[in-house]
Amino acid sequence: MPPDSVAVFERAKAAIETARRREAHERCRRFDAVPRWFPPLAALTHVQAR
Repeated sequence: MPPDSVAVFERAKAAIETARRREAHERCRRFDAVPRWFPPLAALTHVQAR
């Protein structure tokens, strides 16, 4: 990867990871799999384990 693209790639990677966590959190909330206060990272782990 060209050095001048690394920063853009890292920002995109972080945005995608945030979106994954939020989507997992929403999915868990819809199916009442976890409490509303459950952290998005824990929800992602829960979804991946299923």
